[in-house]
Amino acid sequence: MENFTYSLDKEVCQMMINEAPLGIILADSEGTIVYINPKCAELFEYDKDELIGKKIEILLPASVKKQHIALRDSYFSKPETKSMGSGRDLYGLKKSGVQFPVEIGLNYMQNNGQKIAFATIIDISERKEKELLAKAKEVAEKSNRIKDEFLANMSHEIRTPMNAILGFTDLISHKVQGSEEKEYVNSIKIAGESLLTIINDILDLAKIESGMMTFESYPLDILGLLKSIDVLLRPKAMEKNLELSFICEEDVPETVYGDTTRLTQIIINLVGNAIKFTATGNITVHAKVINNAEDHTNIQFRVSDTGIGMTEDKLELIFDRFKQAEEYTTRKYGGSGLGLSIVKKLIEMQEGTISVNSEIGKGSQFIFSLSFKSFEKKTGAVIKGNIQKPDQQDLSHLKILVAEDNELNVKLVTAIFRKYNVIPDIAVNGRIAVEMLEKAHYDILLLDMQMPEMNGYQTASYIRGEMRSNIPIIALTAHAMAGEKERCIQMGMNDYVSKPFDTEVLIKKIISLTAK
Repeated sequence: MENFTYSLDKEVCQMMINEAPLGIILADSEGTIVYINPKCAELFEYDKDELIGKKIEILLPASVKKQHIALRDSYFSKPETKSMGSGRDLYGLKKSGVQFPVEIGLNYMQNNGQKIAFATIIDISERKEKELLAKAKEVAEKSNRIKDEFLANMSHEIRTPMNAILGFTDLISHKVQGSEEKEYVNSIKIAGESLLTIINDILDLAKIESGMMTFESYPLDILGLLKSIDVLLRPKAMEKNLELSFICEEDVPETVYGDTTRLTQIIINLVGNAIKFTATGNITVHAKVINNAEDHTNIQFRVSDTGIGMTEDKLELIFDRFKQAEEYTTRKYGGSGLGLSIVKKLIEMQEGTISVNSEIGKGSQFIFSLSFKSFEKKTGAVIKGNIQKPDQQDLSHLKILVAEDNELNVKLVTAIFRKYNVIPDIAVNGRIAVEMLEKAHYDILLLDMQMPEMNGYQTASYIRGEMRSNIPIIALTAHAMAGEKERCIQMGMNDYVSKPFDTEVLIKKIISLTAK
């Protein structure tokens, strides 16, 4: 095939440069602009005539001018240099003073024996914006992953010993006889539960911020709930000689639909705070209906105290996380500063409202309202029969395998099962658990998630996949994070118990999964 050549005349070349979709500049060895095409002038918001004969530094931000001049002088001082490179990301300066990112390519050409710099310029603002957004998203996702991993690990490391502390405390509380010993055991229990409350606050905040907090809707007895809270908190009030009153107006429905756990958490937090910050006087919880429609009831709750009170400028601050009204408050009264932040978020996530009134030395009043779906009474069958409580069950017919590496929790689980006439076999990691399952039959596996060599997730996956075993598996995990239960179920486990676990709940789950 013959070589094909085609030559372009000067007029066509000039037209191509003028119509080019990218900016083009020619500058001499002194940095004087000798040519600029329309697209480049448009990029920098100038008319062509305004730039011809001007120093190219007019198009550069002050921060890069010295660098540019040094680079240009070096370039023109070396005759053998043919290219300054392409694809460089720099910044240009518009006539309006706005800086914008550009991609610049620099080469040279000869014109009547003189070396001329030839630059192509592309506005990359859109590309940079996308890169920055992508980078910000990556950083945010990484930050969230680090936070979630930290909270999960912290949850595991704290909940694991807490499980042993509260578990052994519960076991020993049934055996101690002397009043002094009972007092000591009760003190340990109270201290452990207080620490667990702080842990739960941190985890609740993580759930809220990750959007994983969920709310249930079951029949809810407002009056009964207030009575339960009264029984729970009255001893704390009596320790400080405080009068604690719960008032439920007659117009409050006997039953509504709502989330008992979250409403209890909100009121306990507010009343607990009132007790902590009140030295003398009284605390009152008052519930009344403020709107009663056919399908829902709006109930207002007021928690009032005669405590230390707050100045007006501190009222909004107390709902911020990790903050309290004054610095000395934390030192004198303790607390993490998370409780009220969580209360506010829990209320607002249920489309409720909360406000506070207070006066220094006279006390505070927290007012919140929530809407509850109306309850319709339904008739149903009454189940009769001999129902045994979990602590009456005999599990001696079951062969139980527990995979747990923490020595204290092994002792605790063994002590608990001894009450039900069964001694479980123990595997200190997932690999050993798999080996034991391959050699013997077990009715159920209690599987800790955080173990060396082979963790709980890997173990469950191997049992369901490689072994094709359908043995019931209950996850015992201290990772009480949002989505943890779903992850365990997805990995093939049948149920989930969070540490510190309730013995009755665990036994009920075992009975349910092993029933034939």
